[in-house]
Amino acid sequence: MVSALYQLIPDERKRSKAVATRKIPAGTEFVFHPLVTVVNAEESVCENCLLFGEGSLRCSRCKQVRYCSAECQAESWTKGMHKHWCKKQRPDFPSDLKLLLRLALALKQGGPLAETFDELIAAQDMLSPIHQVQFEHNAKIIHAILPHWSEADLITIQAKNLRNSFTVTDGRLFDIGSGVYPLASRHLNHSCYPNCGVSFRGPQMMVKTLVELKEGDELCINYCDPIVPLKRRRKALEDQYAFKCTCEACTGGGWFETSRQGRKTADEIDVNAEEALNAIFRSSISEQILLVLGTDPDNIIQARQKVFTTLNIPPIFLNISVLSLATSRSSSLRTSANWSESASYGLYVLAYYLLIYPPAYALVGLHASDLAITMWNAGGWEGMEYIIYAGILRSSDQVLLLLGLCVPPNIGGRELSAARQFAPSFCGLTLNDNLYHKHHISPELVLDSRSAYLDFTEPIKLPM
Repeated sequence: MVSALYQLIPDERKRSKAVATRKIPAGTEFVFHPLVTVVNAEESVCENCLLFGEGSLRCSRCKQVRYCSAECQAESWTKGMHKHWCKKQRPDFPSDLKLLLRLALALKQGGPLAETFDELIAAQDMLSPIHQVQFEHNAKIIHAILPHWSEADLITIQAKNLRNSFTVTDGRLFDIGSGVYPLASRHLNHSCYPNCGVSFRGPQMMVKTLVELKEGDELCINYCDPIVPLKRRRKALEDQYAFKCTCEACTGGGWFETSRQGRKTADEIDVNAEEALNAIFRSSISEQILLVLGTDPDNIIQARQKVFTTLNIPPIFLNISVLSLATSRSSSLRTSANWSESASYGLYVLAYYLLIYPPAYALVGLHASDLAITMWNAGGWEGMEYIIYAGILRSSDQVLLLLGLCVPPNIGGRELSAARQFAPSFCGLTLNDNLYHKHHISPELVLDSRSAYLDFTEPIKLPM
């Protein structure tokens, strides 16, 4: 038994899986600690808390890492790993060598997380020639610094890290580093339609349920972006994680078959992305999709089926190259304050996301928040546009509150406050607004009150 909420059970295909032992509400949070982390080249990220801070302090000995405060610097030295690698890490080390050095030192120190890392799968026989050469090169360098580690063992460590490391992100999902979270790797399998989302609070990994889980449901996160087409997604998973995905989004029937076939057909079309977007804009199909999805926020799968049975969606709508162009255009136009045109591209991107991503998916909430701000600046919305705008805004608020990401501040104006109360969510997540008003409490407090903060520090022994 892992906790009162889920347990690990053996699985013939996946080795093991985490299944709910009872109903788990949406927004329930699980905390996983890192064995090691490494920040990227961003100088304003604190080495200890992995948060951004001004006036960073630099380590006076190695002069390679920064801290946001004297307290973080002291904690990194006394409780963290910095004193073990301070003089061993060379200034020219790239991130992968830094992580390997820290991993080797942490494994030498031992402890529950190190024991769990030893249990992880390396699948060295499936390493690509490029990885094999790179790992051998790295092993020689670290072996010269830590001679008690053999080059063969260092290659094994890198193979395990390849299969199990996580990208650490900030509240807007920007990469700030990478980390090894052995218990999360051991407990949580992949799905291209996950029911749990990953975010980070400093170096701690926060895993939250995106929807309510029933007893017996498996808890899954995604190892790669579900928006990537099936063939490319499967290849990426096999190359890095050494398995062939058989989740419902890849093999299931019903809506998943409709989605899979629609995307396959779209990506086989030799399309001019610019012309395709112009055709999509002329048809107003994005706005129609958002309106249909907004009519049934409690059952997003049913709403998606309704989209494909009631609307004449052109095959080019789901083409990935068209989506890539629209995403780029929306962002660049928003940066240059061309609000109306940016909103047109952003509406298409949001409609595409809501047809593919799981309910309450982080990227949907972040894009919806950017789009709500863009539409607010564009102004002039009324009627159907107002309904769409209000739904986008509330969807953004709900998803980001659920996941604990950066919720945009109140942009201002009575119209905006009304919009936040007005329309249904488009993201398949409905919170009880009447509860907030009745008890005069904020949505944040409601979410916190039903979150279970479970702190995993001990490895789990599975039955043989």
